[in-house]
Amino acid sequence: MDARTRRVLSMAEKVLRFEREFPSEDPGQQATVTRLESLLSQVNDLITQENLGLASEGAARQRRRRTRAALHKRLRHLVNVAEVVTRELPDLEGEFVMPRHGSPGRAFMGQARTLLAQAAAHREAFLAAGIGMQYFERAEAAVAAYDAASTAADTGREAHVQARAVFTTLRSDVLEVVRVLDGLNAARFAESPGQRAKWESARNVFGPVTRGGEVTDPTLLGSEDGSRKTA
Repeated sequence: MDARTRRVLSMAEKVLRFEREFPSEDPGQQATVTRLESLLSQVNDLITQENLGLASEGAARQRRRRTRAALHKRLRHLVNVAEVVTRELPDLEGEFVMPRHGSPGRAFMGQARTLLAQAAAHREAFLAAGIGMQYFERAEAAVAAYDAASTAADTGREAHVQARAVFTTLRSDVLEVVRVLDGLNAARFAESPGQRAKWESARNVFGPVTRGGEVTDPTLLGSEDGSRKTA
């Protein structure tokens, strides 16, 4: 969620508290407040989705890093054993080269799969040279674990990216609803300047402090670009 959206939603919560503290008897205004409540409920669901997505992506990335480190060690063992194998099978000379350190994940896994496939094609020779009886099964499991972690990371990223996209739409909807409430409250508190001042305080969206110390103050009557609209 970006800063602009956070400020608008903070304002909306203040507006809702105000409306609950000073409820209107107008059915239309009550329905508008109910819509605002529904929008904020959707926001809370999206916040949960965004947080879960971020957490899921972060955890999956960590698993992927650990799996890559473990697989790197297995590939190092394979390359070392390959030096023994190539003495018996000289045609394989130069076929087993470690992936470049720090190479992108896709490139690393592509090289890893190639190395494992080349070794599996000469499985008996590698077993005889000391690769280990369970090497290939464990290496395949590591590759599968890396792929699963990548899928989980992609799913988590998609969840929080989608949530952020919907935040923008909800922000516009919230602003629209509060503009309606602003018009209603302008009439409701026309003879009550104190209540009108409280309302204006509730529906203001206070912007960030600028470098010069000035605080920007786009109000609810402002459009998304901060321009002023009249009720």
